[in-house]
Amino acid sequence: AKTVLGIMIVCLKGGPKFLYKMIPVSKLSSNFLFEQINSSIKLINSSSGDVKVVICDGNRVNQAFFKLYLTIPEKPWKMEDGMYLLFDFVHLLKNIRNLWLTEKTGELVYNDNGIQRTAKWEHLKCLYQLESEKLVKLSDLNEIAIAPKPIERQNVPTCLNVFSDKTYHALLTYSQIISNSKDTAIFINKVITWWKILNVKGRGADVRHNDPLEAPICIPDDCRLNTLLQFGDMALEMC
Repeated sequence: AKTVLGIMIVCLKGGPKFLYKMIPVSKLSSNFLFEQINSSIKLINSSSGDVKVVICDGNRVNQAFFKLYLTIPEKPWKMEDGMYLLFDFVHLLKNIRNLWLTEKTGELVYNDNGIQRTAKWEHLKCLYQLESEKLVKLSDLNEIAIAPKPIERQNVPTCLNVFSDKTYHALLTYSQIISNSKDTAIFINKVITWWKILNVKGRGADVRHNDPLEAPICIPDDCRLNTLLQFGDMALEMC
């Protein structure tokens, strides 16, 4: 076997997560994955369980796997029986950085409340060079964050060196030296906001960090849900 297919179960109402199934495979296909996930869902449902969501990363096999499900028109993330199909937001964060990094122009054009702005990777390089000889640095940037090797792009902390509050404020501080870096700073702040809302693992983080964005979403009219929708719309326009 060249790889292992692992299926993890997480209880939405609390409790431990556990590895439900592990299968050695030589070449994973979307059809095989579809069969295994469906058989697991049927077994869980027959045992008085209720599967609400299937989550995976965004590789090509998983993208093709999601397309095998019958979903509601114009809502590819929701099935007709109410189950959700979602990509892991941790991988989405790395995808945003990787697409920006590997874009030929090094630029991402995005919409900011009706204003077209451009985030430039070159601004991050300039910021890193400005701080490379300084004893005290304003940003979290380092050499790996600026030019990560393919294997290093899988590391989340390296990605968060780019999408950090310190890097955001550093770009604003050096805006008079780095031309038009404000657009890049605004984009980074949008990703930071999106990440803080989604990266909630339990209660109390909003109090400990004095940041209301990190509170769990408990009501359907939470304004942060609109923030997530707006971020999604922005990302779709960028594509």
